[in-house]
Formats: sequence, structure tokens, C-alpha cells
Amino acid sequence: MIPTRLNPLGVNEFLPLTLFALADSSSVTLNATGSPVVSGLQYRRRGEPWTAYTIGTTIPLDARQYVQFRNTADNLSTSGSDYVQFALVGEFDAMGNIMSMLNNASACKAYCFTRLFYQQTALKRPPEMPAMTLASDCYASMYYYSGITVPPVLPALQMATRCYQSMMPGTAITAAPVLPSTALAPACYGYMLQNTHIPSIQLPATTLASYCYTGMLTGSWVESLTLPGTALADYCYQYLASNCSRLTSVEVDFTSWRNAADTTGWLSNVAASGTFTKPAALQVDSSSPIPAGWTVVDK
Repeated sequence: MIPTRLNPLGVNEFLPLTLFALADSSSVTLNATGSPVVSGLQYRRRGEPWTAYTIGTTIPLDARQYVQFRNTADNLSTSGSDYVQFALVGEFDAMGNIMSMLNNASACKAYCFTRLFYQQTALKRPPEMPAMTLASDCYASMYYYSGITVPPVLPALQMATRCYQSMMPGTAITAAPVLPSTALAPACYGYMLQNTHIPSIQLPATTLASYCYTGMLTGSWVESLTLPGTALADYCYQYLASNCSRLTSVEVDFTSWRNAADTTGWLSNVAASGTFTKPAALQVDSSSPIPAGWTVVDK
């Protein structure tokens, strides 16, 4: 079911993706790179009927005006070299259901929203993203170095390979999204939140996958980490929190280091002192990948 929301007209309806201008002399253009599938795209402004959208058409907007998009087909971007991408001039809040761009499908498709708002600093708030089942690369680089100041709500429980890879690094978010899935997929969170100012994050997953957290928090302001994964996977934590200079607390649940590659650089260049909390069964010696100067504590 498509969630409802109060739209700019004050009417509660099933709201498609809506880009609401916050400044005069704004504009929206949807461009294509390569050969994405864009045959069913439509748009409308306030008081206008739905009209076929031609890729590359610029839609001018002043403050408090908006444009809505939908797609009567269920395909959009299809690969890392075949994708559509908004070009926003001015300042915008997004609202409504992003799945209107896939004919209101209930699940994502591979690469469907990759790079959609890539480097669009004009975007301040993300739209609703209600899909519970993801696909490979579906949100990859979607908000990469964009202007969003709040994280999107991400309710999905069914992960897929690289589904959130590099989704929102370098953004101005100061709180992390809630990530409810307890079972991960290969590279699903890779570099997702690097260089952000989030002080904390919940990572509830107990079943890990190869590369699942690679570089996820690199360079962020995170101060503490709890990692409930009970068994490591290939490269699962490599560079996870490297260059997180404020990080002073890490708690883990795994009882074996398995392979050294699983934690390569995971706590490099963190705070000089901190606390590493572990199960008593996890053996620690001078070669263990724990920062020098940190105190090791058993649970």
C-alpha cells in the first residue's frame, strides 16, 4: 500500500514523488546517461494534468511551487552506466513516494534509483522510500554528496548486494537512519555513511555477509559502535570506522577473529584511548586488531 501524506495543496492523497521548491528561480531537470528505460515517465505541476515527460526537459519553479513525477512502466535506471539523474537548481524538499517512479511497485529493481540525486546539493529532504524488498544496487549513490540534512526512512528487511552502497556519504545528516534488517547481503552498507556527522548508529544485524560493512563509517563523527554480529564473514568489517577520530567505544559479540582480512583497518586512526568490550571467549593478544591505548573489557 502506498503511504499517504499531506501534500502542498493540503489534501491527503496517495502522493507521488514531489519536488517542492523553497526558493524562486528554481528548476528541475531529469537527465539520462546511457540507455535507461524511461518510456513511461510523466509529470505535472500544480493545477495541471499529467503530461508525458521528455528526458532533458527543464521545469521552472518559484518558491512554494512543485512538480510531481510518476512512471507508468516499472523500469527506470538499469545499470551503473544506464541511469536517470535529477539536476536541481535552487533549494528543494522532496516528499511523496519514490516508488511512483516505478509504477508504484512494491519492491525495488536492480539499479532502479542509483545516482538519482547524485551531488544535488539543492535537495534538503529526501522522499519516502517504503520498499521492504531491495535489489542489487537499487539505492547505490542515490544521495551521494547531496544536500540532505535528514536521513531517509529505510524500513527494508530484505537486503540485496550493494543495495545501499555509497548511498549518502558527505551529506549534512546529523542522525543515522534506522537500519532494521538483522541479516545482511554482500557489500550492502559499503561506504554508505562515510564523511557524515552522525554521533551514533544502531547496527542490529546478527548475520553478516562478505564486505557488508566495508568503509561504512569512514571519516564520520561516530563516537560508539555496538556490533552484534556473532560470526565474521569475508572482509565484513574492513575499514568500517577508519579515520573516525571521535570513536572511543566498540562492543562486539563474535568469539573468533577468523581471518585478519575481515577487520583490515577497521579501527585505524580512531581516538587514542577508548574501550573495547568483548565476549570472554574472544582471545586477545598483542596482534589483535584493537587500537593501542584502548582498554579491553570482558562482558
